[in-house]
Amino acid sequence: MGLHLDALEEAIKINLSKNEVHALEAPYKAHDLEGVMADNRDREHNWTQYLTNSAEK
Repeated sequence: MGLHLDALEEAIKINLSKNEVHALEAPYKAHDLEGVMADNRDREHNWTQYLTNSAEK
């Protein structure tokens, strides 16, 4: 477990330039929800309530 924490500690020290961030994000293509997440999107009680509740805490 210690090795993972050491790696995490080193990872959070990384500072990327705006150009480096752009280069890493450029290939990302947003897509619509699929599977069970899409099936439950419009339900009154779904995963989105957790986003709202956690943001309020």
